[in-house]
Amino acid sequence: MRPPWKFTRIALLIAATALAAACSQESDGAAVPAGNDERAAMATETASGGRPEPGPAAPRPELASQDVTLEGVDLHVAVHELARRGRLAELTFSVTRTDDKKENWQVGQTFGGSTQSKSSLSVSGVELLDTVNGKLHTVALDQEDNCVCTAGTESVFLDAGDVILFSATYAAPPENVPVMGVRIPKVGTFNDVPLS
Repeated sequence: MRPPWKFTRIALLIAATALAAACSQESDGAAVPAGNDERAAMATETASGGRPEPGPAAPRPELASQDVTLEGVDLHVAVHELARRGRLAELTFSVTRTDDKKENWQVGQTFGGSTQSKSSLSVSGVELLDTVNGKLHTVALDQEDNCVCTAGTESVFLDAGDVILFSATYAAPPENVPVMGVRIPKVGTFNDVPLS
């Protein structure tokens, strides 16, 4: 007669094997919950933790652009959209690394600098200029004084050919303002960007 602990051990091993087989299925070598295709798809994707990730991008129309060299790195900065959304205006712009140097370049504080926002590791320094009414629009802040913009730029590194898309939200100018200036730190001002 076998000691009772061996029966318990065998029973536990069988139960664990059955439970594992019932709760998972094989998908590209990774075990995922059975019957939940959405979670399975998400499990195989790389998470960015809410931070932007550089990489190749489909071409977008450019409203204005400028080629600059920052910290020895050649960049193409382009404004793609300045859109009125109710009482807000949203700016979308991209940065493309155009040189072929092997070392990566960290965005970091390059486009930060807003004294109102808690974090300069963002695009909080990008401003809109209302030349019709003589007003400067700084990036909107949430209740905790964080910018309503792309943040986490301390973890954004661009290699040769990489493109990254940024966005920032502002209070919208009055309806009589058809164009605005977009001032990006260390890049310059894009004048007369149409507001859609």
